[in-house]
Amino acid sequence: LTNNINIAHISVLDLEANGLSSAGGSALAAALQGGVTPNLTHLLLGCNSIGRDGAIELAAALHCCPLLLSLDLHGNSVGDDGCVAIGAALTAGAVPSLDLLDLSANRIEDRGCIALAPLFGGGLSSQSCCPLMSSLNLRENGIESSAALFVGAT
Repeated sequence: LTNNINIAHISVLDLEANGLSSAGGSALAAALQGGVTPNLTHLLLGCNSIGRDGAIELAAALHCCPLLLSLDLHGNSVGDDGCVAIGAALTAGAVPSLDLLDLSANRIEDRGCIALAPLFGGGLSSQSCCPLMSSLNLRENGIESSAALFVGAT
């Protein structure tokens, strides 16, 4: 993404179902941190194999996408560690305008789910970090009812 092409005007980047691996997720994160997509509003990465490490690196790059409205990582096996990293980045205010977060089918369990509670003013936080978020998709994960209630009680 960083060599010989200008994609600064791109607002939607759809790389869904392209076989991106953890290394691909890391390369994308490096490109985002390099500022190649300052106008990015939709990042669609579903049905790849980004995994835990790629998700952690993408989470660290989210602050470089302040206009992002939707982040779709469904079906990437990010697990609890990747979910915690994404939750921490969003809680820190990386993407305050985020409207949609899709983390379905990612092998997320209770720890990952609970890490998302601060996004809605839950857990130890009293204020929502993503006040515009209208859609959070966590279907097809291994979340127990107690964790879901923790997030839902916010």
